[in-house]
Amino acid sequence: MLKAASDYHELNAGAHRKPPKILTAPALIWHLAFWTHLPESGGDGKKSRGDPAEIKNLLDGYILALCGSLAEKAANLQLTPCISGVCLLFRGACHETSRAPVDIGGLTPRQDDIFRSTTRAVSLQFTWQKLDVTIRFEVYTEYFSISTFVELDKTREKTRSGSLYSDIDTLNNNIRLILGYLGTVGQSAAAGEASARPDRHESSSPSAEDLAKEINNYCFKEFWEAFAKEILSHDSLAAYTQDEIFQQIFADFRGFIASDQAIKFNDDDFFKGVKPAIWGQRAKSTLLPLIQHRDRSRQTRYECAVNYMLDGRALYMSTLGPQIPSIPEDQRIPVEFIVYAHQRYNDTTVVNKWQLGRLVSQILLLGTLRLAALKDVKSMHEAGQFLGQLDEYTQAARDAIATTKAQVRGAKGRAGSISKRDQSAASSQEEEMDDKLGTAHQKLNTIAGTFLTKTGSGLSYRIERSRYYVKQFEDNVTLLRIRRVEGDQPYDQFIRRRLGSEFDFIDRLGIRYERAVRAMATLDQEYLAIIQNKLVERANKIQTDIHTIQEWGEAILLGILVPYYMAHLLVLIVGERADSVPMMTVNVWIVFVAIAVARFFKILKPSIMLPFFLVLSLLVWLLLPLEQNLLDRLHRPSEQEAARSELLATEAKILEEIQQQGSKAREVQRQLLESQQTLEELASEGLTLFKDQAQSRKPTPVGPRDSGAPQRGATSPKP
Repeated sequence: MLKAASDYHELNAGAHRKPPKILTAPALIWHLAFWTHLPESGGDGKKSRGDPAEIKNLLDGYILALCGSLAEKAANLQLTPCISGVCLLFRGACHETSRAPVDIGGLTPRQDDIFRSTTRAVSLQFTWQKLDVTIRFEVYTEYFSISTFVELDKTREKTRSGSLYSDIDTLNNNIRLILGYLGTVGQSAAAGEASARPDRHESSSPSAEDLAKEINNYCFKEFWEAFAKEILSHDSLAAYTQDEIFQQIFADFRGFIASDQAIKFNDDDFFKGVKPAIWGQRAKSTLLPLIQHRDRSRQTRYECAVNYMLDGRALYMSTLGPQIPSIPEDQRIPVEFIVYAHQRYNDTTVVNKWQLGRLVSQILLLGTLRLAALKDVKSMHEAGQFLGQLDEYTQAARDAIATTKAQVRGAKGRAGSISKRDQSAASSQEEEMDDKLGTAHQKLNTIAGTFLTKTGSGLSYRIERSRYYVKQFEDNVTLLRIRRVEGDQPYDQFIRRRLGSEFDFIDRLGIRYERAVRAMATLDQEYLAIIQNKLVERANKIQTDIHTIQEWGEAILLGILVPYYMAHLLVLIVGERADSVPMMTVNVWIVFVAIAVARFFKILKPSIMLPFFLVLSLLVWLLLPLEQNLLDRLHRPSEQEAARSELLATEAKILEEIQQQGSKAREVQRQLLESQQTLEELASEGLTLFKDQAQSRKPTPVGPRDSGAPQRGATSPKP
């Protein structure tokens, strides 16, 4: 069985999530728009609320509190959209009757689809004093709106039965005044149409002017003051209305919707399609004094826009904003407008309730868009003045970069090393370039930062939002199908004349700011190119130095270290006493030194290296006899040195033997001396013994000479 996709309802029902108000004339309109995109911090340093979720929560609370306050004052209270007994708000949901909260997680797919819609309106409908009232809430990116529609005779039964329109005496009296005014002034306008201008009819008489002022004062001021006091001033609403968000009104539109039910302006040729519409002149003469604010003493009146809409089936008149009136500063000056629609011609419907509702909704949207497009326009003018001064700094930075580039090109073109003077000048120019580029960046940042501080949004964001509002205004104004009423400016031309210069300024400011940002980006790229070139040059120089070091290292390696270790390796292989060692060593050194020289001077091409090695081999072969002769000559001194060494060794041996023989002789002599000393000692001991024996044998004489001394002539025995 075929099934629908999960987003079927979302895609198909999306166009109907925000249906227009079905409107019946006569009706009174009050439209308010509030900013939600506020500065990040107020004057007291406290952060302002601007989060969409907080805004929606606040509106949900306000709507539910309003429903509670209307329980005793109004009847037939309905909250839409309402799906299967669940009323869907902006961030929450409630039961249709009890207004108790409903868990969002428990919504059905259809309810959840409507709830998560990005374009949705919440409407509160009720009956108050026999009047059908609809309060419509809508949330946008930077603002939310509250539109109130009061329909005096929604079902047309009051007109047919002749009953009172409401239970408000002042409203009933003013309705009678309006009907009387329309009947009297409308007949006068029709009678004088052929011979008089619209501003010369009896509608300009003092009594008619006083009546128009009285009607204007009630319909556009007193009625809404009474409505706000009765409906919007409950104590439960004070906590919400005192919030900062409700203090940011930027649009206040008040309108009066009339139709041929009150007064008819016949134009058979137009409705039959024979001639263009001319009924607007009579309608203008009748209805325009209600909002024109004529002051005969000062001979002033408001300039208004008057034009046909819906290809001539409706008429629009508006003051389009304050026009320097003398009122207290704390009072808002609303935009007043009147819409008259031909709803039926004979038995044919000309403008139905859907068309009238779309027309009024479109008028309210267009008025809000044109005002939203001018948000922070004073700050944008200041930013435009500073942008004009920025060109001076960007040009100075551009000149400094160009001068630096010229110096770099000149340095590249000069051969040889750069002098210290040139290096100092280049360094000074680079510092000047950095300083001027930094100054230009600082000025641009100051423009954006100052705007952000004052408004709470970036300059680019503000310009883009204003462009969006202007684009939406221009696209939607064509849907009104405006036609001119001769002698007056149509709505679209009136806006272009009054605000077209501002719209064009905002667009050109965006172009200028984007051009300034692009110019700064271009300067940054040029600056980075200069820095990058310097870094590349420095890297190339480092690479060149490294390559040179590598070349010298390779030359040293091949010319010294490799042959040295290679010769040692060959000596170890063939032996130190081999006859071929010297020749082999010389050849190894010659070959590797030649290779080192060839690589150092980059003569490694095959066409060069092959002849080079052939010549080198030939030279080695030719130099072999010379090498042998040289080696022989080198060997001869070595042989003489060896003989000399041998002779010296022999002499050393002889001397050693002599020294050994001398040592032996000295030892023999020493022994002889020792033997002689021993004999002498023995002789001395024998003599002593002999004397002792001789004395013991001889008798001892008696006499005077017996003193122990030897006599004269006597001798001692010799040993």
